[in-house]
Amino acid sequence: MNLLAHQLLSKNETELAIGNFIADAVKGKQYLNYSEGIQNGILLHRRIDFFMDHNEITIEGMKRLRGDFSKYSTVIIDVFYDHFIAKNWEVYHHLSLLDFTQKQYQILLGHIDEIPERLRMMLHYLEKENWMYEYRKIEGIESALLGMSRRIKHDFQLDKAVKILIEHYDEYEAEVTAFMPIISAKIPEWLEEINSSKS
Repeated sequence: MNLLAHQLLSKNETELAIGNFIADAVKGKQYLNYSEGIQNGILLHRRIDFFMDHNEITIEGMKRLRGDFSKYSTVIIDVFYDHFIAKNWEVYHHLSLLDFTQKQYQILLGHIDEIPERLRMMLHYLEKENWMYEYRKIEGIESALLGMSRRIKHDFQLDKAVKILIEHYDEYEAEVTAFMPIISAKIPEWLEEINSSKS
């Protein structure tokens, strides 16, 4: 659910942004039902997620969560990362955070036919509440995690993770600051590999 990070890492390319957004709802080889550019976005999303879940920097952050939040630590760390990306946005993009998020929603809503049915309502809600923009505030993070808690079957109050975020705030911020240049630098390499695998 690191919405902002995935949109940022789409490098201003429309089809990559669409693929990155819908990837979690596209299982297995279903990605082949989409245009090549959207396929690339879906496959890129999968690489980003795998890298995040297995990188020593992000693993360190997840360790602080696992005791209380089990497997949902990966979901929570995504949202934590989006918070720090939003907070320090001027480091990552030339557009203001508000302009960038509004542009991304326009792109996604402008291609609503490409969005899986189960994501369409969520997209309209995200745009209305502008979650990606609200991620810059602790309250925005708490609200996002509360919304996720309502959609999972198990009795996990993900919003309670905000307490851990506050307790380890400087550590998480330092980890995001270290991690983002690493993953950003890998995007061209991964896209080249994805394109090469199709030829």
